[in-house]
Amino acid sequence: MEIRYAALIGLGAMGSFFAPRMEAKLGRDHFQVVASGARKERLETKGVTINGVNYKFSVRTPEEEGPKADLIIMAMKDMGLLQAIEDIRNLVGEHTQILCVMNGIESEEKVAAAYGWDHVLYSYMRMSIVMKDGVADFDPNWGTVHFGEAKNETLTARTQMVRDFFESCGIPYVIDGYEAGDLVQVHVQRGRKYDLRSSGNPFRSLPHQRFCQRAAPGSYAGGHGYCQSAGG
Repeated sequence: MEIRYAALIGLGAMGSFFAPRMEAKLGRDHFQVVASGARKERLETKGVTINGVNYKFSVRTPEEEGPKADLIIMAMKDMGLLQAIEDIRNLVGEHTQILCVMNGIESEEKVAAAYGWDHVLYSYMRMSIVMKDGVADFDPNWGTVHFGEAKNETLTARTQMVRDFFESCGIPYVIDGYEAGDLVQVHVQRGRKYDLRSSGNPFRSLPHQRFCQRAAPGSYAGGHGYCQSAGG
């Protein structure tokens, strides 16, 4: 199993974390952003600026026929979830895997209700991104996407496929309950190790930024979702 074609719906703060690296890995013909109407026109004409670089990603409308995606990243706001579930329908095929990285404890359940758990992995984000008027600035090496099965005592084939893809893209990730055990989650970045259990709140010195995550130590079952302003 290998990810050769991927799509993203929700090119906001969270989406900007993924899009440039996914396009760089797969190429313009194999990575698309799902959008329609005025948003599609804006993305195609003005694009988005991420860390000083303007990107005009390939855009695919929900109605457009095309290849089925091996991976779909859902990164829109909470109120857009139900519409997004319908908007990706033409991209979901037999082997498609979906990561819904948005905040909220019921997002995966809603996606799975539409497409089945065989297509849905649990996921959440630890990140800090400022985005305003189509411009996003952040440290691409700080944030992490956490993903996997409800329990990750061993790596399933689909979890390994997504892991291999993120590694090839240079996207920082954590598989909770597998790589660092159930009690302490550690991920390595810039040659240093951070104990995510005891590191405190790294956003205190970043006013006006926001972060979201779903607490899920060792298991995603029963996690709690929250989003709060940094320093607040």
